[in-house]
Amino acid sequence: MISLTIDDREVEVEEGSTILEAAQKAGIGIPTFCYHKNLLPFGACRVCVVEVEQMKGRLIPSCSTPATNGMMVHTNTPEIRNARKTLLELLLIHHPLDCPVCDKAGDCKLQDLVYEYEMTENRFQDTKFTKPVDHNSPLVERNTNRCVLCGMCARVCDEVVGVSAISFVNRGFDTVIGTNFDRVLNCEFCGECINICPVGALNDKLFKYKARSWDLENVNTICSYCSTGCTITLGVKDDKIMRVVGDDTIGANKGRLCAKGRFGYQYIVSPDRINTPFIKRKDGGLARATWKEALERIVQGLSDIKEKYGPASIGGICSDRLTNEEVYSFQKVMRAALGTNNIDHGGGYSYSGLLKGLKGSLGQAAGSLSLDDIRNADTIVVLRSDISETHPVVGYQVNMAVKRDGAKLIVASDRTIKLNRLATLSLTHKPNTHIALVNGLIKALMSENLCDQTAVSAIEGFEALKAAAESLSEDCGEQATGVKSEAIKEAARLIGSGKKVCILTSSGLGTLTDDEEFARALANLALLAGAVGRDGSGIAFLGEKCNSQGALDMGAHPALLPGFQDVSNTTARAQCEEVWKASVPGKHGQGALEMLSNAEKGTLKALYLAGENPLVTYPDTAQTQKALEAVEFLVVQDQFLTPTAL
Repeated sequence: MISLTIDDREVEVEEGSTILEAAQKAGIGIPTFCYHKNLLPFGACRVCVVEVEQMKGRLIPSCSTPATNGMMVHTNTPEIRNARKTLLELLLIHHPLDCPVCDKAGDCKLQDLVYEYEMTENRFQDTKFTKPVDHNSPLVERNTNRCVLCGMCARVCDEVVGVSAISFVNRGFDTVIGTNFDRVLNCEFCGECINICPVGALNDKLFKYKARSWDLENVNTICSYCSTGCTITLGVKDDKIMRVVGDDTIGANKGRLCAKGRFGYQYIVSPDRINTPFIKRKDGGLARATWKEALERIVQGLSDIKEKYGPASIGGICSDRLTNEEVYSFQKVMRAALGTNNIDHGGGYSYSGLLKGLKGSLGQAAGSLSLDDIRNADTIVVLRSDISETHPVVGYQVNMAVKRDGAKLIVASDRTIKLNRLATLSLTHKPNTHIALVNGLIKALMSENLCDQTAVSAIEGFEALKAAAESLSEDCGEQATGVKSEAIKEAARLIGSGKKVCILTSSGLGTLTDDEEFARALANLALLAGAVGRDGSGIAFLGEKCNSQGALDMGAHPALLPGFQDVSNTTARAQCEEVWKASVPGKHGQGALEMLSNAEKGTLKALYLAGENPLVTYPDTAQTQKALEAVEFLVVQDQFLTPTAL
């Protein structure tokens, strides 16, 4: 720790901190334009200038100047205020004064500073910029006239998102933030540039002219798409969502969002959402019904099937987008009220690796990594996953770990993905050989004597694994996968030498059906590398949907439930135990695919689908269609009239 004095206040900070960070820790406000805590220091705007007594005669940027022991810093002297006012005057020379029609009004740093520094006039005069506004991009409006050239949009696009879709173009007064060859902005549309822009140069087209920022009530919730668990902030007016932004002070994602999280909220107000139940008529069409009619029909229909054919003839499949409370209630209805263990979610693909693979090997049906672990890792292994597509915010963490801190990245995939551009080592293997590749890495760890000896001594069954590995030829990995043996050995060396090793993969309907074997192989790899139980290391088995883990924890699967006492949350553990007690003793239920198969055969008579659309998302559409047509009683609970509902 080092000690310095800022505005007569003594502050202690970690060595390597900047003056600005020290001031923020002490609660001393210093204005900025180009600084953001998630980006590297840039020092472009100079609004954050301060005076250091040891550096008399000049003002220095606090955002990029390291704090040193014994520093005496002043942040708000008359000289500093005059310098900042001059900088604001220079920014306003060409800046249009169109605050009344700018979406950033009320939330604009430039506007706030002009007000704070009482900028009633400008000593410098010139023609205001009148460059054409780019309305052509589908989601992002670019108004370079308002830009203050802080560069934060270009830097977040490069440093965090890893796309580099925009950058500085030209020089001097002609400098703008633009695209290559002045093309229409056509990127990933994560909206990070909009979120970080301090003025109104980049705007959300879905929000434009809908509301003023001070009219919005900010409501925090969790994104409903992938399983990353990002916190999003809804801007609500008149009970309608007007926009979604990221708040960098809350959530595991620290304000970072992807395109789906930021712009994918329109379905909530879609006119296609159903607001009344439908009951199928005798002619096959759908007729609107009251809630009383629909609920009575469901109760009567399921009761009749249970009485006539028995509980085993009823099945339920729910979505892993449902909340914990909804999943818990759904499985309780199936088990306690209807007496069946035929319940599943995500086709069974969403959890087989966790429930059968990781739990059998590591003792827990869950991954062991946080976003901060990935961000701070020194070695990252990405296998059978294009996380930049499936879990973009996780991809941001990988980008920053590699680009900012030099983490080693190993990408193993059967095709080229976005992360290959950053990879220290790319292992492009033949399709469907990912398990063989992991086994090849295990073989290399052992043959190169790279295993963590402390971890190995505690591994049950290590000798059997060692014997299996020794029976393989040295080039077994290359023969099976097409990846050169030396590349596999080099990857093993990187993994074996890492202190914080994060292994990332994903699961879901888009993955293969060998998740159990794959998860066991990954668990063996992590155990040998000492990545299990070590702080900052472990495996992330990224689920497909927003509550893939919760659906598993709440018992939406056909297996009997003892063993879920390892759920970390006390309330969730109590619910899991209650689910177990409510399950039908001794009767292992049917999984989703088994239910559909039995429905086609005629042995499953009733099916309740809650938020699940198997006709679109499950494999073998023709078989699924036949199964749904064959059941005597079908209940579909969803927000829209999906193909399954119709």
